[in-house]
Amino acid sequence: MALAPPATSAVVDEQVLEIVARLVDELSAGSARRPTLQDSLDRDLGISSLERVELLLRLEQAFGVRLPDSVMAEASTPQDLVTAILHAAPIAEETKLPVKRVAAPAAHAISVPVSAGSLVDALRWHLERSPDRTHIYLRNDDGTDTPIAYGALAAAATGIGSGLRERGIGKGDRVALMLRTERAFFDTFFAALLIGAVPVPLYPPVRAEDLLAYARRQQRIFRNAEARVLVTFGEAERLAGLIRGQVPSLESVATADHSRLKRRGSAIAWQGPTTSSDSSAMATGW
Repeated sequence: MALAPPATSAVVDEQVLEIVARLVDELSAGSARRPTLQDSLDRDLGISSLERVELLLRLEQAFGVRLPDSVMAEASTPQDLVTAILHAAPIAEETKLPVKRVAAPAAHAISVPVSAGSLVDALRWHLERSPDRTHIYLRNDDGTDTPIAYGALAAAATGIGSGLRERGIGKGDRVALMLRTERAFFDTFFAALLIGAVPVPLYPPVRAEDLLAYARRQQRIFRNAEARVLVTFGEAERLAGLIRGQVPSLESVATADHSRLKRRGSAIAWQGPTTSSDSSAMATGW
């Protein structure tokens, strides 16, 4: 059963600092200084994009609230987290909201690509049989959903894949994806698979002013993954200049703007490189 958030700010202050301190200890294998409410989460405490996700999950569990996604990007200090918690709705209240239910297809209509040996094979299977069927629902900031059908996903992936191939990317090459949870991520992920490349997802920086610190932390991941191209969103383009000089393998940077990536070449054919069950679908630099 979800717990209601404490009634006083002082209690929240203490518990938030305790949770933050515990996470910082885990990240640094022991911290000599206890965090304060005014410390910078990134600069003073070393809590970057990926660690913020873990921190918000711990806070939600501890206080029984649901924090908006914007808190991850906008919070700069523990004090900001306290404020967000005091204004958050208890999870118990959210469960009373009406839930949109979608009727399941008839049992005889359900079919799956049991013989597919890879994600590309599975996408091709659905494209041939049910291109209008929804593959993914993306949750928007306003709570609505955006459906992505197999056909639309395949069309975007072929166009982006062509652009990547025109940049010299081919089978086995690493394609770093510094993208948010958005349509462009899925299109580019499958584009890399379609040409036989290996996508390397990287969590994007949550704040534009944190780009320098983020770049320094991510250099090791880029070097270990040996990524040849980085695909990112427009606001993070200048991050490339901070990384490229330190990553010998990184040859080019492209934004997730489809028109800019696609116009380097025409759509590639679906009978492209053959993938198998032992092909890599994803890699990391950890």
